[in-house]
Amino acid sequence: MSKDPARIYFSPKMTERERAVFEAGIALSTIFNLLHGMPVPRDRKAARILERAMEEVIKTQPYRREVRIKIRHRVRRGVYGYDVARGENIYASVKVKYGSAEVTGELRWIKRLRYPLMYIKEIKNKY
Repeated sequence: MSKDPARIYFSPKMTERERAVFEAGIALSTIFNLLHGMPVPRDRKAARILERAMEEVIKTQPYRREVRIKIRHRVRRGVYGYDVARGENIYASVKVKYGSAEVTGELRWIKRLRYPLMYIKEIKNKY
């Protein structure tokens, strides 16, 4: 891994694995806060363009390797019949690699919890 100039601001006790988890949490939070309340295009093709654009935006942040975003929306009729992105219809997956650690985090609506949960799905250490 190339030298991380921000490393000096983090605890020296923080492992690469912990930093990867931290970065995944930042990415998922960014996705949720950027999308929440945003009008979703009625046309599925246009909605897909929005999803791809957001994926590219998140990938510009350091250590992000893969990003997948899906916004499920309902098409409604009438002038005001558009949907908006909200916790119930946003899905995101982010893979972060920091040093030898690789972490996959997800954001999705958990029906049982009635909550858009951000969680770590997988952690790998590569040596």
